[in-house]
Parts: sequence; C-alpha cells; structure tokens
Amino acid sequence: MQPSVGTIVRGDVFRLNAAPDVRYGAFAWLQNEHSTQEGSGLITFNFTLFYVDRLTADRSNETEVQSVGIETSHKFTEEQIEGALNQLSDFTTYGQVLRAKGIVEAESGKWIHFDYVPGEVDVREGSAATTGMICVIGAGLEEDAVKELFGV
Repeated sequence: MQPSVGTIVRGDVFRLNAAPDVRYGAFAWLQNEHSTQEGSGLITFNFTLFYVDRLTADRSNETEVQSVGIETSHKFTEEQIEGALNQLSDFTTYGQVLRAKGIVEAESGKWIHFDYVPGEVDVREGSAATTGMICVIGAGLEEDAVKELFGV
C-alpha cells in the first residue's frame, strides 16, 4: 500500500512516517478524554494533532490541541463579539488560539454568527439558534480566561 492524501490510518500513525514513498504530509489526531463542568455549560475536548511527515519517534514534536465549548444564553452586541475575537490573539492570556466560531443571541433579539482564525475576524448576522454556542480551539488554552473574555 502506498500512503497518499486519501489514506486513513487507525492506530499506528508512525506507519506513515516510516514509508519511504510517502509523497504528502498528513495530519492525524488521537482523541483524549473529554470533560464537562457541571452547570457551567463548559465542555472541553482534548485531542493530540500530528503532522505525520514531521513526527519524531520520541513524539517530542506533538502538539496537543484542545477546545473550549460554551453554551450561553447571554446576549451580546456585534462590537462585543468582535472585540473579544480580536483579543484572542493575546497568546499569554488565552493560549494559542487556532480557531473560534459560534452563534450567540444579539441584544436586539437577532443572532450573531462569528468565525476567527489568527489575523481574520468575521462577525455577521445569521439565522436563529436555540441556544448560544461558542467554541475556541487551540493549544494551551486558558479556559477560565476564555470564559471570562466572553462574559460567561
């Protein structure tokens, strides 16, 4: 078998790393334990992300990626959301944020949809949801600081 972009490997991701005819790098992830804080609406998903063609046998270049998920009934303005997203680039306060997205209710009763990747913020009006959801994905995330940033 020649590994390629379409190859999915379960179990031993090092198998791709050892193949001499690999033409493309590949991302792999291993799911770790998830946790929930009762009554807070906070769900933490932890997983380890590998870039296979750079993965060392001693696993010293692994990056643990985690997410903070928040359910909220808090109402926001577009300016509040945009301001919070712009602050996510502060690595020392929030960790290394790779992505954030969500749908929250606006003070006006409409719904705000948003997306964030480093250097790019997109805040817009969108369709309604049942409850507000905020998801922040990154490495070394400071969960309490993220919650505080969004006022939940």
